[in-house]
Amino acid sequence: MKINQSSLSLRSNLFSENRQNKNKIEEIFSPVYSKIFQKILNFLVGSSEPKIWQYQTKSGDVIWHIYDPRTGKTEQFISDQDVRVWIENQYYS
Repeated sequence: MKINQSSLSLRSNLFSENRQNKNKIEEIFSPVYSKIFQKILNFLVGSSEPKIWQYQTKSGDVIWHIYDPRTGKTEQFISDQDVRVWIENQYYS
């Protein structure tokens, strides 16, 4: 097969397009894979630290949730001060 300038240019363009498409795919999936890997790692290694998050009800009230992996229980509170008291009682008493 004879290679000329136009066939080299065509292959170069295809290679460049493929690389751009690959980069776009990596940009989209990289954060997803990172989160999945982190969740798997956390599951395998485990953590004894409580997980704390808040939820806002439709009426605008904030509900604080705590998951304690040591006991497997979830607690709910209506103020961050109650959360602090719970943490102090569980971990510092």
